[in-house]
Amino acid sequence: MTQVEQAKPAVPITLGGKERMIVFDWWSISLIIEERGEEFLASLAERVTLPKILFLLWAGLASSDPELDPLSSEGRRAAQRRVAGWISEEHIPIRQVTEKVMLALANSAPQAEKGETKNGESASGPE
Repeated sequence: MTQVEQAKPAVPITLGGKERMIVFDWWSISLIIEERGEEFLASLAERVTLPKILFLLWAGLASSDPELDPLSSEGRRAAQRRVAGWISEEHIPIRQVTEKVMLALANSAPQAEKGETKNGESASGPE
């Protein structure tokens, strides 16, 4: 089984009075691309902002909680507002939320096999 096929660990966070899992799987990533475009994830390397973190948190939670992934764009916006409200209600420091979201995002990236670079080539060069 390759690293890409292995399940990536979710990152727990308590929101709305219960423990929820932040996970960036195929569905979460497709939500991000559908809602914000392919360049959104690349833009994180330049600048991480509060709106980006809140959006990523919503997308990361939507995979494990279908109530946060309604079909309409209005419903999705309301779900994003609900997630932001949970953070405010529970007085969770934004730094803590950011760390959890970024950890979950890092967990979703495929790891290179030992002796292999990210593009799949051998670390010693093409064979």
